[in-house]
Order: sequence, then structure tokens, then C-alpha cells
Amino acid sequence: MAELEIPDATENVACPLCGGSAAIVVGEKGRFGMPVRNVCCETCACVYITPRPTLSAMTEYYRSTYRQHYGAVGYVGADGKPVSPGEPGYEQALEQWHRQQADNAVALTAPARGARVLEIGCRHGKTLQLMRERAGIEPFGIEPGESEAEQARLAGIDCFTGALEAFDPGEQRFDHIQ
Repeated sequence: MAELEIPDATENVACPLCGGSAAIVVGEKGRFGMPVRNVCCETCACVYITPRPTLSAMTEYYRSTYRQHYGAVGYVGADGKPVSPGEPGYEQALEQWHRQQADNAVALTAPARGARVLEIGCRHGKTLQLMRERAGIEPFGIEPGESEAEQARLAGIDCFTGALEAFDPGEQRFDHIQ
């Protein structure tokens, strides 16, 4: 696989929850082994990344090479080894991953029937579909990838296409956000 461009982290930000600027570094590795600076706000304990790429750089990344990065990492197959797109066992590993995500979300949050659940980065909505089947939730998603968001909508998920920062819930409120 050719080297994929990851946006540069050029934007220093305050806590997205409380606006605080004092933070403690709690980690320096992110998904795919990328160097990121994870900090914990000293005021409210929200964990976030700073510095980070700009919103426009991340929007372009999600629309272009993000899924290639994500796919390159793959999922754990039945034999315990990673499998990537196109390899035998990939679809089964992906399905198992979604089942585990849904099981964890239902077990950890115990959503009431009819609970409004928002998933940020819902991809094609599979985890939300499984949660709807198992717990009777009302699913909503945010997905920056246009084709993935369309797949979620085709699966009956009310899905906003774009970045979280561009999402305006209006009068909508959610019982759980994941």
C-alpha cells in the first residue's frame, strides 16, 4: 500500500467541553500508531487531542484516505490474526467487530427501549442496526464519509453527513452518545 497522507496537527485547541486551557498529557499514540497528543483537561477531565489537524484538513482526510488507513489496520479474524479487506475471513471479522461493539454499548449503557442513541462516526450504521434489533433504540448517526452515510440511511439510520463540528442537532436530544 502506498504511503497515505495524514493531516498535520497544526491547531492548538482548548477543552471542547469546558473551554479550559490547562491539561495533562495522557498519551502520545493514536489509531494506526499515529503520533497524537492526548490530553486530559485539568478542569473537567475531558480527554481530547491537541494540537490537531484543522477541521478542513480532517474533512478532506475523511473524504479521501481515512477508510484506506482504517482498512489497512483490519480486524481480528477467527484465528486471532488481523485480516484486511479482500482477505479470506475479513467480512466475518468485520461482522464480529460490529457485534462486539453493539454488545459493549448495550451492556455499558443499558439503553431503555426507545432511547435515542447518536453514534459519531457510525460508518454504514451496522452497530446502530444491531443495537436497534437488540435493545429497541432509536438510532442516529454522524458520518463524514458520503458513501458510508448513504449506506447508513439505506439501513434506516437517520444519518448526518459531515464532521461532528458541522452537526447542528436543532431540537433533537439524545439519551446516549457514542
